Amino acid sequence: MIRNQLCKVVHELLLEQSTSISEPISLHLIPAAYFQKQINVPPQHETSVKSNSDCWSLVCLRNLRGCNLEFKFVRHDGISSIKRHFEYSSDSFQIVLDTTYLNRLERFSNLKNLEETYHISQVSLKLNRSLPKLPWFLPSIHVICLYPNFLEAMRHLNKKYIKIFQPADLRGGGLLKYCYLKVHSFRNDPKQKKDLNKLLAIMVVTFLFTTSGRHQQWTRLVKYMATHFPIPIHNVAQAANRYRDRLTFLQLLNDIVRRLNKPETFPFLEVITGISERIGIGVDFC
Repeated sequence: MIRNQLCKVVHELLLEQSTSISEPISLHLIPAAYFQKQINVPPQHETSVKSNSDCWSLVCLRNLRGCNLEFKFVRHDGISSIKRHFEYSSDSFQIVLDTTYLNRLERFSNLKNLEETYHISQVSLKLNRSLPKLPWFLPSIHVICLYPNFLEAMRHLNKKYIKIFQPADLRGGGLLKYCYLKVHSFRNDPKQKKDLNKLLAIMVVTFLFTTSGRHQQWTRLVKYMATHFPIPIHNVAQAANRYRDRLTFLQLLNDIVRRLNKPETFPFLEVITGISERIGIGVDFC
């Protein structure tokens, strides 16, 4: 149902742009053209699910820049059915879009003359030097932080620190996101230097527990890189940078897993090596 609704929304947006598109894409082709990945927790084939278990769905739209637009839908029966809303403190901020905001947004979108409205609002702002109480102005929104300490999370974000927080509670332990942040010049939180190896080991173990088997590991890595390090078709320089980022990502992952030095990690290391070798010889399989 969620997938179908998103398809309809994307299709409506395309129809609005139909004046510049010779042949608008049909509704049934939307998933293949625009959906990069979809995750359902629990999986659809599971029939025995506890009422207090995680229950959410995520859809990521396809892009060529690595700036992913993701939609996450969480079952909410008075209490949220997802135990962990963030991976790291730097992504623990949420913008609350309540009913008041959405109703005002709908009224704004239904205005017939948006250009005139914008002009009037700018004049009014200059004259009154304060936000006028007019129907086309949107109400304030609230930003909340789901990490226990708002100021600490802001400091991590501003300084580009990675604070590993209870990795055993994360699906996959946050391992891939950790390597992704490292590729983008994030640094380990200096306060975790003493416990870093222990925390990384927990992340690896949790990833292997939730992603067992070489085929599943290979598929997950390939899909993750395709989503976060997409290869542009018509930009050779940017494509070379993305291949470099993929190899850096895999090297970071390899180094972390190798630190554990346990037999159960050897098959995963072989998967990482196999993907790296294929990228090294220019095979684009994701």
